[in-house]
Amino acid sequence: MKPSATYVLAVIGIVGLVLAVGDARAVPTGAAGIELETDKTIYQPGEEVDFLYRVANNSDCRCHWDLRKLPGFDAWVFENSANLERNELLIYHEPIWSYMIGFIETSHRWIFDPGEMVEFDWTWDLTDYQGNPVGPGEYELLAFYYGTFESDCDAPLDLSGAQLHITVIPEPSILALLAASGVLLTKRRLMGARGLTA
Repeated sequence: MKPSATYVLAVIGIVGLVLAVGDARAVPTGAAGIELETDKTIYQPGEEVDFLYRVANNSDCRCHWDLRKLPGFDAWVFENSANLERNELLIYHEPIWSYMIGFIETSHRWIFDPGEMVEFDWTWDLTDYQGNPVGPGEYELLAFYYGTFESDCDAPLDLSGAQLHITVIPEPSILALLAASGVLLTKRRLMGARGLTA
């Protein structure tokens, strides 16, 4: 992997960066790809979403990303967007959060030799752009990059692992209250039914 010294310093200063050689978990053999991995899929308010953003070359030739910004890789979160495909999210929906806030406008080529990959260790604190906590619901986490992809052997770019679905559930105290309310409502209905048949 041959990123420029300036880029390496910029990335290490902002995010956790792990350089590695080996096969990525979801990127198929013969392809390059981007994929996401979270520590779990269900969260409660106040928790943090720890996730890996992985860029990998599992092909037999050199692949490279021509990036328009530094850092050129990003992750976006969309609210109430379950079961929507990547293109639908990018075209018709606005993210409520992204990992990168500031960028340097530039042009940079990041080259990956066969078998090389990089992992970014990032965290989403379950807040939106304004810092407000998000509520219970369904969220899509999407890997994104600013630029274009090419390879020396026409290797495809696989993005099948670049989107994850997570769920934020109410706090346990709220769930207990809802459960108690349901039990009380059921009792009232039963008592009403008995009164009608008496």
